[in-house]
Amino acid sequence: MCDELKVSERRIYRVLSQHRSTQRYVPRGRTDEARLVTDLIEFTRQYGRYGYRPIAALLRDAGWQVNDKRIERLWRCSAPNTLCLVSMPYGSYATEEIAVTNALKLMKESGVDAAKLQGGPEMFNIIKAVADAVSIFTFSIGLDQLEHVSF
Repeated sequence: MCDELKVSERRIYRVLSQHRSTQRYVPRGRTDEARLVTDLIEFTRQYGRYGYRPIAALLRDAGWQVNDKRIERLWRCSAPNTLCLVSMPYGSYATEEIAVTNALKLMKESGVDAAKLQGGPEMFNIIKAVADAVSIFTFSIGLDQLEHVSF
């Protein structure tokens, strides 16, 4: 580009309001990433219902120096077809409007794929309102198993 425009590299980046080093940065992968993913998958197979936080704790107990964010990133990259689910706290779905607002806010702020709430048959209107508002929603009525609604 510098040769085509006959302008210095510094001037081009000054016009673009970018620092030159931003264009030269090459991310380096970690040398232990493959071994970590192997251990992550092994723990996931061994403790099937554990989420990424308990698995991260197990990895730390096994001697890995990792934080939850790194494990979550590897978790999502290693299993891209999985859903990350969050339970809505009790009391955050008292009315239809409050439930929809809180479900959308909770999913947006936590970066999860789905929301879940529990209740009895009287919760049907609230469940329907939230299911209409969010893309993936899980619910449980009474002692039934979890139902999954996807649109």
